[in-house]
Amino acid sequence: PSAELSSEGFTLSPVAVSLISAAGTALGGLVLLWVVSLVVKSGLLSVFPWLARQVARAFLSSGGVLGRTIPLLLGVVALIYFTAEIWQSIGRLASWGYLLVLLFFAGLSWIFLHSRENLDLESLATFHDVESVAAPLADTPLATLAIDPVGLPARTPLGRPQESDLRLVATLSRVTVVTVISLAVFGFFMVLGLTAINAEVVKLWLGSGDPQVLWTLETSRHRYDLTIEHIRVAGFLAVFSGFYFAVVSRTDQGLRESIHDTAEDAIREACAARMVVLHHYPQRGDAADR
Repeated sequence: PSAELSSEGFTLSPVAVSLISAAGTALGGLVLLWVVSLVVKSGLLSVFPWLARQVARAFLSSGGVLGRTIPLLLGVVALIYFTAEIWQSIGRLASWGYLLVLLFFAGLSWIFLHSRENLDLESLATFHDVESVAAPLADTPLATLAIDPVGLPARTPLGRPQESDLRLVATLSRVTVVTVISLAVFGFFMVLGLTAINAEVVKLWLGSGDPQVLWTLETSRHRYDLTIEHIRVAGFLAVFSGFYFAVVSRTDQGLRESIHDTAEDAIREACAARMVVLHHYPQRGDAADR
């Protein structure tokens, strides 16, 4: 069936609508093809099980950091949560505007976490003696392979693809921690909003217009409401908290070291494994680089 679009004197014929729809479908297919090609070329699928284990280890090892950081974040953003301005601005944003705000803070968080200053590949890939190579590989199948001490200290040869993959591993490890913090903040404010802020309070803070109520439970003493504005404000504060943590994790040396230990251990292990493999199978290593 054909369709016709018109708005204030501007009309699109059914043929034009069909062409625009086809162009949109083709563009979406090209973007999907590009993403799939990028994932396959990066080799991420082949190392995904190992990567998942490393990310899980990074999260478990950061439990103490999460315990210290989340209460601090809640204390900071709780003050923002109980201001009318945040409900009037974020709560009333159009869907696309709200999504752009979240993507903006998420993108900034990724930039901070992926920054080169957050990962010293030069030292992680450099081995000074045989023991420094063997230690990271103690629990791997490569532990039985010896390496010639001649030529040490040396740096594991890393091309641009290898460096990018290692930085991706470290970044994903950090993103896991940031994601868990954001989810914890989101859950906290959803529970707080549902129990303490009903639709009447939201309407008062909005200043004009009624909130969009999704769910209501009324008792003899209180009415509990869940609104779209509750979700939007809690979601924004969660993403903002993740961004704040990403910035602090870069500027606070103690916090940065506590978070990155597991990621750096994994990268050190990968560099040691690459050095051993290239030492025993140089032709296979050269083929893999190509």
